[in-house]
Amino acid sequence: MVEPIQTSRLTLFPATVALLEAQMKSSAELARQLGVDLAPEWPHPNLVKALSSLIHLLEQQPRQSGWLFWYWVHRGDGLRRPIMIGDGGFKGCPAPFGTAELGYTVQPAYRGQGYATEAGRALIAWAFAQPGLQRIRAEALPDNAASIRVLEKLGFQLVQRYSLAHLRCFELQRASFIAQQDGV
Repeated sequence: MVEPIQTSRLTLFPATVALLEAQMKSSAELARQLGVDLAPEWPHPNLVKALSSLIHLLEQQPRQSGWLFWYWVHRGDGLRRPIMIGDGGFKGCPAPFGTAELGYTVQPAYRGQGYATEAGRALIAWAFAQPGLQRIRAEALPDNAASIRVLEKLGFQLVQRYSLAHLRCFELQRASFIAQQDGV
């Protein structure tokens, strides 16, 4: 079982069948199970569309836990209750050549406050602690300057531009991540 990850301000909860089923029932049920409030715009439509597929995948392949979706919860500050501010994670276990892909969404009211960088850093550290992962990729639209800046802060390098899909592909190698951690 994959444990939640704690950062300075966030708790990242890995998706489980039980949490995804609660969300499928209603966002209020998920909020009740996690003991959190929900940002007004949560969940985003792509997550809602993916729920049944995520449940099926985790039922069939429990080892995917941690390599899929994580709920991002701001723990609160004593005045406010914990609140779901975003989500993200990976698009499955590393491919045969040791590559995983990172994706994330932060609710509009919580953007520009460093949460994507904070959660991304924690997820990357978790992923590189798992055996077999050599690199993490991420894609961003060229006009999504905020997401590109997050990837750059996390140490990702631009490796490819897709002209047809209008995407930029970024990559973070294990060796680069380790060097960052060692202060090299």
